[in-house]
Amino acid sequence: MKELGATVKTSSKFYKNFENNSKITFREQIFDSTFFDFSEINEVEFNKLKLLKKLDESNKLKKLFNNWEINKFSYVKEKDLKNINDKHRYLIFDGYWQDVAFIKNQKKFLKSKLSKNNVLNEKFAKQKNENSILLIVRRGDYLRMKEDLKIEYYEHCFEEIQKISSNPQINIFTDDVNWVNSQKLFKQVNKEI
Repeated sequence: MKELGATVKTSSKFYKNFENNSKITFREQIFDSTFFDFSEINEVEFNKLKLLKKLDESNKLKKLFNNWEINKFSYVKEKDLKNINDKHRYLIFDGYWQDVAFIKNQKKFLKSKLSKNNVLNEKFAKQKNENSILLIVRRGDYLRMKEDLKIEYYEHCFEEIQKISSNPQINIFTDDVNWVNSQKLFKQVNKEI
């Protein structure tokens, strides 16, 4: 978006919601907005967007002003990304954006930014291995939402890993260390993080 001349601001309010909500798995914001050269939206701007959204969605105003729309505000979910048009002045991108397609063309940008982080550089320098593979085992909130992946999924992952590497160094990132340690499949993992 920045490449297209847009002013991009982020909101980290999501990370402040964990304090009073036991239904969501705690997430820690590791990089603030400035790390990626973004600025954080301030409270006034945030409230302005909330107001615009309410005005734009108001059925009373639409009836009163014959289907009047502000048309300056649009809420964009992942599935809507291809349908963005420039008639809206404000776009709010909401979602988890987990599809790898969203970052494929930003690989160079991400590498340049992440390589500036001393903590990451130190960790990766200690673990340099051409056969290093990252496997994420997320359970926490996925269990509550009944979206957890069964052990068969990870068995299939291991089969696919064996196809691309004869001696893989598998690094597991998880929010459920106890479950990972209790699974026979993960006993063959070289390293766990």
